[in-house]
Amino acid sequence: MKPQELLPGHRQEKASIARWAWPAAIGAAGVAWYMADSLSHRREGAYGFEALYYLAIASAKRSIDLTAAYFVPRPAFIEALAKAAQSDVRIRILVPGPHIDKGFVRVAGRAAYESLLDAGIEIHEYQRTMLHAKTMVVDDTWSSVGTVNFDNRSFQLHDEVTLCVWSEQFAGRLGEAFVNDLEHSDRMQLERWKRRGVRDRVAQGVSKLARREL
Repeated sequence: MKPQELLPGHRQEKASIARWAWPAAIGAAGVAWYMADSLSHRREGAYGFEALYYLAIASAKRSIDLTAAYFVPRPAFIEALAKAAQSDVRIRILVPGPHIDKGFVRVAGRAAYESLLDAGIEIHEYQRTMLHAKTMVVDDTWSSVGTVNFDNRSFQLHDEVTLCVWSEQFAGRLGEAFVNDLEHSDRMQLERWKRRGVRDRVAQGVSKLARREL
């Protein structure tokens, strides 16, 4: 597991499936493919990846490190993350900085910053290039890496796939990449964020109206 540079200016994670899936086949590493789409995995209004991520957050005891190329959490996820943070779970979220192909998605995601920062959650914006990685590590033990973004389109509309791994070694490799990315990121500070301009506040407020479609 190592950071990969894509066509100029993209940063993503690339996992060797053969290396990690084979131990799972013999019951050693606990690797599982989790596939879902908006129809086949719908259960009473809940969607496959939405439920997976929600349960992962709710189950965290010590830490959550989340990387999302598109981060537009709906209120239920903001509440779940805040609740985890208030239970002494260290939460660090890495999202794109100025290098993003869909600026309106960044604006919509930033609408959640104040609530998350106020709960004690760390938010870091990647500065080096465009961030394309989608990973989550819980308690340095359980990991997810794949195509799932932290937004409604991934959770409810798109066909996505992620590799879920129960392995401290795998989580450690992802954790190393995460910490390295933090070195090239700008950490948001609550007091500084509260001083943002009126134009930003209005844009973020308007973006909430389209949050379900992002």
